[in-house]
Amino acid sequence: MMMDEPSFELVGETDSYRETGGSGAPIEHKRCSKCGSTIYTKLYVLKNILAVPEVLLDDKNLFQPQQH
Repeated sequence: MMMDEPSFELVGETDSYRETGGSGAPIEHKRCSKCGSTIYTKLYVLKNILAVPEVLLDDKNLFQPQQH
């Protein structure tokens, strides 16, 4: 699920790592320090957008698709 970075709040201990995407722009992966699960991926080629795995949501029906 893609969401605006300014509307995303993260609480808890995390770490991150970066790699370079196909465009040459960085990709940052933020994950839980304790279990290593990915919390979000930030694609710097998309300004202020985070990719958040839906499995992390408590209520998957809370957010309905706005684009396909």
